[in-house]
Amino acid sequence: MLVLAHRGLSAHYPENTKIAFEKALERCAKAIECDVQQVGDEFVIFHDYRLERLTGKTGLLSSQSSEELSALRVKTEYPVLKLEQLFEIIADDILVNLEIKSLNNANAFVQYLEHCMQNHPAQVVLSSFNHPLIKALRLSLRNTRLEHSVKLAVLIAHLPANNAEYAQYGLSLGAEILAIDAYLVDESFVQQAHLLDLKVWCYTVNHQDLLESLYKMGVDGVFCDDVSWANNALSALD
Repeated sequence: MLVLAHRGLSAHYPENTKIAFEKALERCAKAIECDVQQVGDEFVIFHDYRLERLTGKTGLLSSQSSEELSALRVKTEYPVLKLEQLFEIIADDILVNLEIKSLNNANAFVQYLEHCMQNHPAQVVLSSFNHPLIKALRLSLRNTRLEHSVKLAVLIAHLPANNAEYAQYGLSLGAEILAIDAYLVDESFVQQAHLLDLKVWCYTVNHQDLLESLYKMGVDGVFCDDVSWANNALSALD
């Protein structure tokens, strides 16, 4: 089972910050997850649409100028990372799941991603709750050098009425991964996904009983705030 460091080592360090990602990698994380938003012409790593919870400022992230973005600090101390800065600290064998929260231009994002991966060719998965955006990204990836290397994941926050139909739906969007709330997934969902060679990832898993249940179901990956705890727990299960 793959363990993805959810917003870095966010159990111990401010989420989506350079130190959270570096500490996750120090704890031997094989995969990290982060949130990406487009602000003007820039692509930054930030979860919330508003500033209050993470920065103490007020207003929308999307309304910030380039200068204001540069001045923003998460928890008063940590700069807001640009996507390119994340690629500079990860090794080529690390899987990076970029959860796309907002984009103004899918084509511009794919071009930017190509630039980021020129010198840092990590394994990349693009995911989103915004399914039309997943479709737009698939189209933007066509005829680029990333077309066959970047994977897509469909995020959902519900258990579908018909798991088989939903698996087909994910396939129709070009997804290779279905990511679902860990407390909603069931064995049928996993089985139907696997019948179509789709992987199932679950978010967010920070408790032993939940991890064991997902492991028994055959879930392929979990998002966790403490990657070292999850890997140790899985080693005991194995």
